[in-house]
Amino acid sequence: MNVVRNTKQRPLPKTRLFVLATIASGWIIPGSAMAATETPDRSPDMGLINVDPPADVSVLDRKRPDFDPDGVALGGGYILYPSFSSSANVTDNVYKQPNGRSDVYTNNTAKFSLTSDPTTLEVTADGQISQTNYARFTKNDVLTYVARAGARFALSDMIIVRASGLREKVALDRAGVGETVNFEKPTRYDRTDFKTAAQLTLDKFRVTAAFDYDDVKYLANRDQSGGLVEQNTRNYKLYRKTLRLGWSPSRITEFYVEGVSERRTFTVPAALDRDVTINSAVAGVEGDITPLIHGRIAAGVLGLNFDAPTIGDETDFTFDLELNFYVSKLTTVSLTGERRLANVANAASSAALRTSVGLRADHELYRNLVISLEGRYVRADYINTAFKAEGFSLTSEVSWMISKRIRVNFAAAETTRNGRNFSIDRDFSSFVATAGVTLSF
Repeated sequence: MNVVRNTKQRPLPKTRLFVLATIASGWIIPGSAMAATETPDRSPDMGLINVDPPADVSVLDRKRPDFDPDGVALGGGYILYPSFSSSANVTDNVYKQPNGRSDVYTNNTAKFSLTSDPTTLEVTADGQISQTNYARFTKNDVLTYVARAGARFALSDMIIVRASGLREKVALDRAGVGETVNFEKPTRYDRTDFKTAAQLTLDKFRVTAAFDYDDVKYLANRDQSGGLVEQNTRNYKLYRKTLRLGWSPSRITEFYVEGVSERRTFTVPAALDRDVTINSAVAGVEGDITPLIHGRIAAGVLGLNFDAPTIGDETDFTFDLELNFYVSKLTTVSLTGERRLANVANAASSAALRTSVGLRADHELYRNLVISLEGRYVRADYINTAFKAEGFSLTSEVSWMISKRIRVNFAAAETTRNGRNFSIDRDFSSFVATAGVTLSF
């Protein structure tokens, strides 16, 4: 019989809150505490103050010609943007478990992106490879990568066709509300994805039809005693069809309704048949919602139809939220959220309804210095069981753009997870501090 081990929310330690607040306030950057005493038009250490930044572009998205990488011109309108990042990290809970074990680790990432002029045929590509190495718990080392390419072709002024392909190796975050099993390595999977879409525009009306195919294969893992644990019962293929009808009263705002039919089939038989058909219908608005609010907000109905007769069909709500509030020319507040069906590491459940809401503030202290603070709440309601898990994270970050080629960042994050009705206590709190540098060309 499953019992509740611990449902009490763990408070953030005061010392960790102090570190988070310190980084968010920018004190960790030498000289920034005295920046207010510098002359109003220039700081010798930080660069020019952004006297008149755009009021309708988020702090993170705005262009900074003096600090944005130029890229490498390849000819024919193609520009390559390569970069290399390296970070040193320390954590007090490597495995995200109640008995936290501390370690230091490094992460090295090489990435690139390729863009072309948006002519009749626009081609893009990007990719990265990342290696994480631990000092003590070396079995936790992991290599991940992603490679993606896409094309956009304008058949006419009214018809646009898009296609893209992706291949990646993913390591899931141990802190996730669907990853409560304590494996030797982070849960990893290989994913192949193909997307295609066609868009027809008639004056103020727009019709978009899209198809998405996913093939996800989980890698075998080992438990903490070294025993082999197959994860292939989580392998699945996904087929998603989308139809969207939009109306744009202006060039910068679109009201739309969207219907999605998704079929998820698990390729390796398990004790519980988890194949499911997911249908959703939402209505939303995207673009400039008000002069100072930009983004997307949609809500609707989600229907789950499981093949297994022992799992009852469900109807629930769904939403998709991504909004930027331009509080001032120097501060952007972002609100994000979603509710969807997620795959989980639990043999007793077919999946979980995952709800996520995040609030983030980015402030441009100087044109090349951005401080950020983000809080996020995540909850998973497991299907066909009484299991529930919820997590909360608080992250602060400083991003310092020294030049076009060099960027430095500092971050600190506190994460907690609490489960209900699980037979084993997997509740935890974890603190991670990071210092990194990025070289761009």
